[in-house]
Amino acid sequence: MLGTILISAGVLSIVAGVIVIQSDKTMPTATPIVISSRETSTTSPITTDSMPIAPPEPAATAENVVNTTAIPVETTIRTSKETAEEKGKEFTKLIISKFDKKYFKLKEWRSDKYEDGVYPEANKYPDLEFEFTLRETKSIFAVECKWRKNYYKNGVEWAKEYQLNNYKTFAKDRKIPVFVAIGVGGTPNNPEEVFIVPLEKMKDNFLSQTELKKYEKADFKDKNFFFDSKNETLK
Repeated sequence: MLGTILISAGVLSIVAGVIVIQSDKTMPTATPIVISSRETSTTSPITTDSMPIAPPEPAATAENVVNTTAIPVETTIRTSKETAEEKGKEFTKLIISKFDKKYFKLKEWRSDKYEDGVYPEANKYPDLEFEFTLRETKSIFAVECKWRKNYYKNGVEWAKEYQLNNYKTFAKDRKIPVFVAIGVGGTPNNPEEVFIVPLEKMKDNFLSQTELKKYEKADFKDKNFFFDSKNETLK
């Protein structure tokens, strides 16, 4: 009797399993939902995969590191004295160009050379020394060149007092005439006005505009200098 019951239970289990398997086969398979790329662009959350990645910072090298070490002032800024000397040299070059080489020979061109306060004796002398030749006549004279950007107190302080004394001593010892070429305004190589003043006419190191006008070379840009050896005048 017990065996019959066990056999019946086993048959029922087999039948139930068959029914379950059949029901699984008849159920429809779920269709996956596909979202288009357009939809994901507006509805999908932004992730780090879709964000642009900034390029990495370049590594610091000797080539791309800016040198922030302060540059010594003396290597980047010229002193006012050096600038004044350069301007003076430019004006002196202009004055030299106004002497016709056919009649004038440049004998001396002195410059203000010095080192640690030590300078040659020639620094006390006028900048230029010319020899003028016309037929059988020869004359020697000197020229000191000074350029000023503007007038000061309606005039020009063209030199220091000791410089004036040095030039007068030079003229007396050498027994030659000395002239001072003064340029005012414009630039050293293109001044607005030029004056040629005899040193013997100067009482001090300051000349007023009224005094300067007496010795203006109005045709300076168009004509060269002329030396009157008989009267020892430079025009």
